[in-house]
Order: sequence, then structure tokens, then C-alpha cells
Amino acid sequence: MNENSGTGEAMLVGGGRRLVVAPDALSVEVQGGARWIRSRVVPYEDIRAVYRYQRFDTRTIVAIAVVWLVLLVLLLIAGANAHWPGGALGLSALLLTAALAALGYFRAKNSPERLLRIEAYSGVLVVPDRSPAFFQSISAQIRVPDPSPSVAASEHPAYGVSSATTPPTIPGDGA
Repeated sequence: MNENSGTGEAMLVGGGRRLVVAPDALSVEVQGGARWIRSRVVPYEDIRAVYRYQRFDTRTIVAIAVVWLVLLVLLLIAGANAHWPGGALGLSALLLTAALAALGYFRAKNSPERLLRIEAYSGVLVVPDRSPAFFQSISAQIRVPDPSPSVAASEHPAYGVSSATTPPTIPGDGA
């Protein structure tokens, strides 16, 4: 899923968009015809945290529910046209429901949605995580400033930058 552009490593995130790790900043680019146009630029100093996480994929459940509904209607129409007895029709509907419910549960449980969350002072960006190497590229660009007590936190806008999976703590925020 990664592709190298002239400006740095890139990852397609869908919808005609990609993230690019450039030397100066992380950028979101949109496809405009045959070329990519920068639509959002996030300087590395602005990035507070980068997370990779997984969540239950609800799109699978929705897709299987739609398939179930269509198949159930087709089954009921076919059963009514073939003059099936009510018990046979009910049992067929129950078996169809059980089979698709098991498929949906298995699919959603074993293939979670993987996301990459980039928290910056300018806002949050959440995109599909399609490459662990891309996460490492972003993490390598983030510079963690020296938290020396002689420099105020307001002089370091990127204080607390972390590539870990827990939110950064900033002195004075009560955490």
C-alpha cells in the first residue's frame, strides 16, 4: 500500500487521499486528475502523538445484515411460490439467520479495523493503518524536545510528543 513519491514515503488511505511523510511535514494530499495536491500540512513540531489501534469492524456487520435481509426476502418469495409449509419456511429462515450471524461474528472478530490516529495541535487525523512501516516513518520524524525545567512548556509547542500507545502528559494539565 505504500508508494514512494518525489517528496517522501506515501500511504494511500482511500477516497483519493494519501498521507506523505515529507522532510518538512506530514501532509494529506488529494488526487486531482493525474497529480497529487497538498490539502493539509501538519508540521512535525505540531504533532503531539501518533497511535496505532484496532477496533471492532462494524462495516462487516452492516454488510452481512443487508445480505441477510435480501436473502431472507428471496427465500420467503421462493417459499411462497413453491407453497412450502410454514414450518419448513420458518426453519429455512432460522438456518439462514444462524449461518449469516456466525459468519458475521467470525469475520468481525478475526479482522478488526486497523487505524492510525495522529493528534496535533491543529486537530486530529484518523486514517486506515495500512502499513506498519509508515507508522515507523512518522515516528522517526517526530522530535521529542528536551523537557529541561529551564524552558517553559509554552516555548515548546510539541512538548509531550509520543509515539507510544498512551496519551502524552503535559505538565500542569492535572494528569
